[in-house]
Amino acid sequence: MISVNINGAGVYRSEAFYKEKNELSPLRTVDTYEFEFFKEDYEYGILNNKKIGYKKNTVLISKPGDMRQSKMHFSCYFVHVDILDETVCDLINSTPSLISIADEEKYLHIFQNIISAFPSDTDTKRIASIGWMMILISELVKDGNDINQVIQQTPEMQRNAILSAKTYMNFNYSLDIKLQNIADNIHMSPNYFHKLFSSTCGISPLQYLTNVRIEKAKKELMCSESTITQIAENCGFNSYSYFCTVFKKYCGLTPTEFRRKGSKYYKV
Repeated sequence: MISVNINGAGVYRSEAFYKEKNELSPLRTVDTYEFEFFKEDYEYGILNNKKIGYKKNTVLISKPGDMRQSKMHFSCYFVHVDILDETVCDLINSTPSLISIADEEKYLHIFQNIISAFPSDTDTKRIASIGWMMILISELVKDGNDINQVIQQTPEMQRNAILSAKTYMNFNYSLDIKLQNIADNIHMSPNYFHKLFSSTCGISPLQYLTNVRIEKAKKELMCSESTITQIAENCGFNSYSYFCTVFKKYCGLTPTEFRRKGSKYYKV
């Protein structure tokens, strides 16, 4: 059985220990594996003499022997764990220390389940905590490898992947498309695809998909007699109210106002 011992898990708030904002914590040597998940932007930390930003939707992995300091104030989900299995240690040690993630909800779910099983004072909790810890490690190793894959891909390969993703969204905008569906279609992991698309296009894949849907809805509003509810469904919006909210955010008009005044604002 893999030897894993979680010796700390919870939500860390630096102001509970350090009163002064912008204070730099004392330099310390990490003695266990530390996983920290940041859900907001904060100041920065220093890891092995290198300054790293504590940014929203990043996971920081500190490894035994690392030297650390942090600039106040910040908050994060954390797990501290001793791992004695050499294979698992090798996987973590080969993973980048700072990983940007695309699926915030996935990592929040994993961290919360680890925290809820701590302290592992029963066999049931211990089994649950080990299981969730291994899921966390597996996801981080996979997403960390995605970062290396982005670096290894040629510009032409990246352009082709983006073009294929856009084509998929342009033809399937009426369906209930998730990030996973788009990534699967071009044979990439969601995290890798999200990073590649966002860095190349300046917007996320789902923002691009929303743009496509809004443009299709504009044309239907101007060129058809379909009800707004029908148009919302035709363009991939899961409810009338959500469609109206998103449409007004993007266009400054409700669908009804656009249909009535659309010829003044939009030409097919």
